[in-house]
Amino acid sequence: MLIDLFPNYKVILDAAGGKDFIRQLNPLHLPDILLLDITMPEMDGCALSIWVTEHYPAIRILALSTMDNELNIIRMLRCGARGYIPKDAEPYEFKQAFEEILAFRPPTPAESAALRDSLEKEQLIFLRLACTEKTYYDIAEEMAVNIQFIENHRDRLFNKWQISTRIGLVLFALRHGIV
Repeated sequence: MLIDLFPNYKVILDAAGGKDFIRQLNPLHLPDILLLDITMPEMDGCALSIWVTEHYPAIRILALSTMDNELNIIRMLRCGARGYIPKDAEPYEFKQAFEEILAFRPPTPAESAALRDSLEKEQLIFLRLACTEKTYYDIAEEMAVNIQFIENHRDRLFNKWQISTRIGLVLFALRHGIV
């Protein structure tokens, strides 16, 4: 009901789960945005994200959940979601998320390469590992460094790209083709 109140937005499909979505999806009338819960019956959000990305890559997936566990969110982003919004977000935040996900244009390969080249080797390794479901402690162990070293890399990337959360860092890296 909320989405139908936004100008220029209309719900064209409401599904009870992933398999129900696939059954109802009309290839001749695809949605621009799929607002997708992480936890669903029959087929979870990650599995459906992978399916949608493979079959209909033009559909932009926005993950939705009550779970604010960053590792679950990172998993959804790696499965194809282009953004995340908590279920308790304010209406204006939903509208803003829709507008941002529709407006986003991926960078050119040259732009992605330039961003990758601007990183130190250890920063790039850290960033690749941060885009997994590993904790910062796991990353430190894998890189054979202490946690302070990891936090320093994280903080420098936060400052460099004006980002304040790991989720933001992962979104930036995935959206810009760095990882």
